[in-house]
Amino acid sequence: MVRYFLVSVSLLFITSCASDGVDPIIHQKCGLCHSVKVALNKNRTEDDWKKVLYAMKVRGLKIDEKEEKIVLEYLIKYYGK
Repeated sequence: MVRYFLVSVSLLFITSCASDGVDPIIHQKCGLCHSVKVALNKNRTEDDWKKVLYAMKVRGLKIDEKEEKIVLEYLIKYYGK
């Protein structure tokens, strides 16, 4: 029963994330501490996005190399200068 609930909640979260056009990993990582709108409030250069990700990791963001690459590529593609 608990396992079914957790799967249902996870699917609901992924579905709601996909409906706003933002990659679910952005919601999972950036949305834990602040609104995704805060993270995506302006376009930045690739170097600026790298600095932002570094600053978030210093503040406690838990992200592995693969996830960081996905996030960085997404940010550059859709919110880059």
